[in-house]
Amino acid sequence: MKVSFFLRAFMGVATCFLVACGGSNDSNHATDVTFMNSDPSVLNVGQGTVLSVGLSFSAGDTFVDNERLNVVVRVPNGLSFKPDTAEIKRPIDDQSITPSGITSCPDGSTFVSFSLNQSDLLLATNPSGDTDAEIRFELTEISAQGDALVTASTSENGVPFSCALPFDSQSSVVVVLR
Repeated sequence: MKVSFFLRAFMGVATCFLVACGGSNDSNHATDVTFMNSDPSVLNVGQGTVLSVGLSFSAGDTFVDNERLNVVVRVPNGLSFKPDTAEIKRPIDDQSITPSGITSCPDGSTFVSFSLNQSDLLLATNPSGDTDAEIRFELTEISAQGDALVTASTSENGVPFSCALPFDSQSSVVVVLR
């Protein structure tokens, strides 16, 4: 009986603490990829899809000392990045952006990198409660490969990637290549 009373009291105090302190299920990252979407998600050779990548970031933590929000998307073999299609979604007119780098790997995959500053994201649309901005660009199917896993990660300190190592992603989406 005493154990039950103390357990209920502890749970009550813990609940009050979480409510008062703003408990969250967020990770310890100041930045995160909150979602990825491909529309359409099933392609035939030569067809394209619009890839959307939702980003969450703390402007107070991310843009200290003119730092940048770095985003890297790994595009697998069978898909290719379509130049001049990248944009940041905004309420009235979307803002065109240019990748800061495109790295082609021997296995046919590609890393598309973006380096965004605070002014790039100033007028970005907030599509949901956990997402502060959304970038979009087109991918084109160049060969039928079955299921293609597109992955992404973001950080204010740069996102490490290598053609020779597995990519540590925060989110992914499957595009079916027929």
